[in-house]
Amino acid sequence: MNLLQRDLNQIEQIARRFELSNKNFCSMVEVCNRSEAEIKENIEAKLKYHLEQLGFTLLSDIAFDPGSQEGIFPRNPDPKVVYWLDLMAVDYNKVLTQFEQNRETLLKNAVSIFILTDFNGIELLKGSAPNFFSLCYPVYFGIECFIEELRGGLKGEFAKIINNSKKFEDEIGRYLNRERTTETNYFLNLRQWNSFTPILRFREGDPRGGGYYIKWDNTGIAIDPGHGFIQNLFQCGLGIDDIDVVIITHDHPDHTQEFPLLIDLLYQLNKRKPKGAPPKTFSFLLNTSAFAKFAPIIRYETKPHLCQILWRRQEIRLGESGSIRIDPTLTQHPELGGSKMGVGLLFNLYQEGKKCCSIGITGDTAWTPFLVEEFKHTDILIAHLGTVHEDEILKREFYPKHLGILGLYNLFTQLLQQPPQPKVILLSEFGEELCESRDTITNVFQSSISTPGQTQFLPADIGLKIRLGKRSEIQALCSFQEKNEMCGEPAVQRKIIDGRITMLCRKHEK
Repeated sequence: MNLLQRDLNQIEQIARRFELSNKNFCSMVEVCNRSEAEIKENIEAKLKYHLEQLGFTLLSDIAFDPGSQEGIFPRNPDPKVVYWLDLMAVDYNKVLTQFEQNRETLLKNAVSIFILTDFNGIELLKGSAPNFFSLCYPVYFGIECFIEELRGGLKGEFAKIINNSKKFEDEIGRYLNRERTTETNYFLNLRQWNSFTPILRFREGDPRGGGYYIKWDNTGIAIDPGHGFIQNLFQCGLGIDDIDVVIITHDHPDHTQEFPLLIDLLYQLNKRKPKGAPPKTFSFLLNTSAFAKFAPIIRYETKPHLCQILWRRQEIRLGESGSIRIDPTLTQHPELGGSKMGVGLLFNLYQEGKKCCSIGITGDTAWTPFLVEEFKHTDILIAHLGTVHEDEILKREFYPKHLGILGLYNLFTQLLQQPPQPKVILLSEFGEELCESRDTITNVFQSSISTPGQTQFLPADIGLKIRLGKRSEIQALCSFQEKNEMCGEPAVQRKIIDGRITMLCRKHEK
């Protein structure tokens, strides 16, 4: 492309951005080589053409009479007239002097002024006619001049900004392009605290919320992506491509906060795919309130493989062979908007057409007797505590929003009376006020309720991983991390490391 064509294309783009109105405006056009009259004439022709197409009358070739009292600007200017001033061809000092003398009139009548100049001319405007420059500059100004001034102001910082942008883009790409893991058949806890306290950061450290992740038959399921879910997912060695299904049990921020962020990362991932590559898609399973809230995002931002409302006794099958069968249960937990009907989840997992194991997630719910019927015969139960409420301890009253201590006691004692007992019970949904008490609460349940050698009680923390399979294969795994990868050997002990409950194998327990 030659110099003339490049300039014409650039000026045409600039001209199209002008929203010509009854406001004063000033535009600067850089002419790369002013000695070439042809370039200048073609640029002027392009600009004038766009102005005329918008219905303006151009008053150019203005006769400047130094002796005239009227000057070049009439007392009652027509707002549909554009005064075309070529400051490279006239004595602009005299023009600007008359402009200053008629400034109030021009402002009142909203005269439109188009100025053709170069960067040096802009600098002269700023110095010799500051009132004129301050009037015109904030309203409309050539984008080229603004960029040059910004570059000059930033100086060495400009290169640093560009360099940082590339670094951030590379870092985002590193996560988005993380290859899908081949490991399958496990449960991964990505949740630490419930409610809003991780947002406010009452304590030192890095408190997070999160959610859950299940991988079965090479299908990755993200459950209740709350505060910090994405970061927890990445730090446990997984990426966006490891998610195939997103489930939301109810519409509370600690269960939904990062749902829109997952959608945005899905968009970013697909945007970076090679041309012609099939897009990555999610399936969505949401309770009624969450569906009402997020349906517009799902509809306009994604092309979901499946989008369905969760409701009790309506089984949903996932996986290529239907090896994942989800039976939702109803919960009693007040949601945003007044609904009290969230859902719990029962995952029945199959291999070669035969049921292999089951995982139950109570969800956030008050105590109700039907929970025992819903979650009997589960191999792994994730039970939501909430907090230890004062009325439970002093008055023996059930906590109305979560299971609490009394609700968990009722649920566990009745489930453990009906063989086969759960092999693992995971205590989850801890309030951050229990940061120093989770281990103790879990140990009390273990020692007072469970028969030795039967059910194992574990407190939930980020990185807790449980192998899934036949009942004999279900086992907590070592979550010690080296080079951003979890050990994955059978765990024999748990320890608190840097405030996080960590499962350790024999190699790492010391």
